[in-house]
Amino acid sequence: MLVNNFRIAGWQNVPVPGETNLPPTRLPFEIIVQRPGRYRHTFNSISENGNEQTITTGLRLCDGQHEAMQDDKEKYYMQVPVSPLDCVLKTEDLAQGIAMTMLLGPPDTHFQPLKSEIADGVHCELYVASFEKHARIRLWLDPQTGWPVRVVAENLNATGKWTPLIEVNEVVINGELPDSLFKLSPPEGYVDLMSNVRSVPIPETTADTVAPSNSQPPEISMQSTGSGHCRDQSLENWHGFILSPDSAVVVWKRTMPKTADDGTPDWLSDIELSWQNGQDSRPLHHHWARPPQPQQWFWSIVKTTDGQPFDRGMIMMTLRSEGCRLSNSIVPLQFPEKTFDQLIRAAEKLLPDKSSGEPLTLQALRALARELR
Repeated sequence: MLVNNFRIAGWQNVPVPGETNLPPTRLPFEIIVQRPGRYRHTFNSISENGNEQTITTGLRLCDGQHEAMQDDKEKYYMQVPVSPLDCVLKTEDLAQGIAMTMLLGPPDTHFQPLKSEIADGVHCELYVASFEKHARIRLWLDPQTGWPVRVVAENLNATGKWTPLIEVNEVVINGELPDSLFKLSPPEGYVDLMSNVRSVPIPETTADTVAPSNSQPPEISMQSTGSGHCRDQSLENWHGFILSPDSAVVVWKRTMPKTADDGTPDWLSDIELSWQNGQDSRPLHHHWARPPQPQQWFWSIVKTTDGQPFDRGMIMMTLRSEGCRLSNSIVPLQFPEKTFDQLIRAAEKLLPDKSSGEPLTLQALRALARELR
């Protein structure tokens, strides 16, 4: 089935710190995706300091031209223009990353069939994935549609009882989604954080002047989506993208590494690359798509060493140095050919040094992947 849109909703149960007899705080959540470039999702952020717990709830959404965020704890909101291409990228990151994890667990989750059972009036097949002995995910799958009907992630509490942490009880595929879902309507009294920015007058442009750099959003914003820091070491990633069934391109960077024998930086020193799917860890071949440069995004092509295609899983990038171990998990995204080519072309425009190496194109990346053994 071609999935044009979907909505998943449920509850997040947050235990009260230090209290095993009190019921958890139940927080609703919702994720809505309408392809190619609109989304809406709530967020719940929990921080603890001893027995003090702070819960922040809010909303993020994109209507294809604007990206907005609303913070319900601090009662503020902001909305900024964003390019349609960037909306597509962020929508798929939500759909293929967060939403998929909410439904099927982390990419390395391995389910086992348990029994047939009725859930919400639907005859389902029940699957279970266990994590050591204290956590599990139960998934009720409708064999007619192939989609989950209900998902419960739970763990064993201090009293030895299974306690739900995440409950997904609504999954709707290709339903009716009104445009109003993707428009920000903050409650009365919320503060617009961008009002001060918009109040600054922008000089008029003429034929002899250049429009301000912030007059239009960039095609894509290459901001870090995952990072780790330890002492003087850091490891960051932007995204990974599937090139072919057994290869992907990963965009990442790190702090200055140790030098090789010839005195040049060895950017792969202390780096391990593998594909993990919950059952095994498979090493990956590596090839530079462009010569790496300090303080810039690196473009790497990775390929399975056994030639077998990627299954559901993630690229694990690990940096090990003295007293430090940094690991970033990257779920490579898949896009239609035309969109993928647009993303690569947009990223190529942001390269600070276009004279270094071959032009960055989808065709060139795939040619390099085919040569990699």
